Amino acid sequence: MMPILSLSRPHSALFVLLASASLTITAPALSMGKAEPTKTQHENQLKEAPLLLKDHKLADSLWQPSTGERIDVPTLASALSEADFVLLGEKHDNPTHHLLQFLMLSMAFTTERAGAITFEMVEPRHVDALAEAVAAKKAALSPEADSEREERLAALGDALEWEKRGWPDWNAYSLLFEDALEKNLTLHPGNPNRSELMPLARGGDLSDEMLKDLRWDNDYDEAQKDSLLDELYESHCGMMERAALTPLATLQRFKDAHMARSMRQAHKEGGASILIAGNGHVRKDRGVAKFLDSDKKTVAVGLIEVARGEEDPKNYPSFDPALYDFVWFTD
Repeated sequence: MMPILSLSRPHSALFVLLASASLTITAPALSMGKAEPTKTQHENQLKEAPLLLKDHKLADSLWQPSTGERIDVPTLASALSEADFVLLGEKHDNPTHHLLQFLMLSMAFTTERAGAITFEMVEPRHVDALAEAVAAKKAALSPEADSEREERLAALGDALEWEKRGWPDWNAYSLLFEDALEKNLTLHPGNPNRSELMPLARGGDLSDEMLKDLRWDNDYDEAQKDSLLDELYESHCGMMERAALTPLATLQRFKDAHMARSMRQAHKEGGASILIAGNGHVRKDRGVAKFLDSDKKTVAVGLIEVARGEEDPKNYPSFDPALYDFVWFTD
């Protein structure tokens, strides 16, 4: 049985977010410890964010595409708590998505499970920064004051060169890193180093050892290749010819295989290995899941922004059981 919602101090933004979703939270999977992560900055950011369509009919609703039905939080929590691999999508600059990811981390770890979390935004060259953050957390003999935690997290953001490398506001993600540290999850880089990407983009080959390690022979079929090229074409606003996007499609596949390898290596039997990445990477038909172990249970959640005037979930391309096990619509 999942624990009753336990909040040791008010968390208005998260509470309002869930309450406004009209979701049945009779046995939610969010239980905080004594050293509960502080969410003040994140809550303020959510309140101040210029998010649109907050009153949309689908905003803050949770669905299961395989059944076409709206579901409650405990149903999702049960699936996440039993999965070996958990893929949590996002639109990088939407702060609501990071609050929901925070909630789902607690769903996946309702018991004393071994756990690992891989971030798309972190590269292998940052492993020392991750290790230092874990060591600093373990060295704390008592729960740290909010100011001390914030200082430590800010230092981690600097060490990861977060905003320097073009990712959205570090404060939108620091909550997830803090919660992972509090839950004693191991932290892992997802993206390959830029030095690995550039030669591949120029037509270079991967070594035989790398090919095997990445399960590179697990290629896309023609329909999947066309789907990826269509997605890249649309994301570039039609400014590039589809044929010219083939190298980018190869890089996307390389990133997916790289993140999957990180998740496989981090996974421990009986535990869960979680990925935080963009929605395009966590789709199950041609994303990271394609390179995971087929005999393990994988659950993918897409966090999808609503569209003006479209209130039928079945009309969203993401509402497809081949892509996601669950879809959570947001402003």
